[in-house]
Formats: sequence, structure tokens, C-alpha cells
Amino acid sequence: MAELNHVVILGAGFGGIGALKKLRDADVRITIVDKRDYHTFQPLLYQVATDELGPTEVGFPIRELLHGHKNITYHQAAVKSVDLAQKQVVMDGIAPIPYDYLVLALGSVTNFYNLPGLAENALTMKSLSDAIRLRGRLIKKLLPRRRADGSRLAGGGSPAERSQQPGVAQTGRSQEHPAGVPRGVRPMASRGGNTSFATSWARWTTSS
Repeated sequence: MAELNHVVILGAGFGGIGALKKLRDADVRITIVDKRDYHTFQPLLYQVATDELGPTEVGFPIRELLHGHKNITYHQAAVKSVDLAQKQVVMDGIAPIPYDYLVLALGSVTNFYNLPGLAENALTMKSLSDAIRLRGRLIKKLLPRRRADGSRLAGGGSPAERSQQPGVAQTGRSQEHPAGVPRGVRPMASRGGNTSFATSWARWTTSS
């Protein structure tokens, strides 16, 4: 029997996991590589940053996707380079992995648009560690502070901001204050522009 083609998937984000799910029942060998042992559901990172969810609730173990599929191998390793001539992937700590087909799904990095000081001072939110760091910063620096009228401010019109105000307004409770909103704090929602993120997202998903 001829040897099966070997597909190497670099990255276990949405692209990598999507490719794995499409190919795992095909007649190929699959190796998936990621420096972390979990897939991060990035759309919910803001809830980790605002202490609405714990890190384990948005991180899914990669090995859970391997059950019942003997044609899949997983390596937790950082990719150093890809040798296109030799058709192999070079990684830290393990031998190079040869491939017949390569899926590059290593994600993205934040674009700071060459603005001076932004990379050094901005709080990014692309990973679980970013969200956890931002949560700590919020708790330490922002939550104790109020405006002069007793309100607190969150910017934007996306689901990340809009989802917080109705729940607090209706129940008077939050994870920070399970007994209710502290006296003198008034939940409010505001946005600039005529179209919210939720409306734009609905239009994009229905047209794609």
C-alpha cells in the first residue's frame, strides 16, 4: 500500500483547526503544530479581560480533537523556519518534520502603524495571556475609579461593550459586585455613529 500523503498544519487557531476538521477523515496523515496546547476562542477574550469568564472557558485542548483519529499527530513546539527546498518544518526541541502539503495558519500580529510609543504602551488582546494581563490591569487601575457623577465609562458599540450594560442594568449584578451595583454607580451605554458593530457583523455574515 502506498504511503499516505503527509499534511502538516502550523497553528491551532481558527484556520488551523478548521483545516484539521476538514482533513481528519481524509486518507492523509496529519501533523498539527502549535506552541500552545490549546485553541483560543478569540471572540470571547474580552470576557476574560472583564472577568466574566475564566481562561479555561475560552481555551479548548487541542488533544481533544485527536480522539478516534489515529492519522493525526500533535506537537507542542515553536516553529523556527520552513525549508521549502527540502519540504520540511524546523522547530525548537524536536526533529524537522517533512511534509507533502503545508498549511500555514500561524495567526497574526498587532499592527501598530508605526505610531511612536504605541507598541510599548498599548494593551493588546490577541491571546489568553493578553486578556489575563488586561484583566489584572483593569482591576488594579480602572475599576476603583469613577467619574465625578459616579458613573464608569466603557467605549465602543461592539458586543463586547453592549453586552455588559443590559445585564447590569436589568439585574443590578456583576461578577465584580455579585451583591449588586455599588451605590452611586449608574450603568449607561452610548455610541458614536449610526451603525453598531452588531449590525455590521450581521450584514457581513449574511452576505458571505
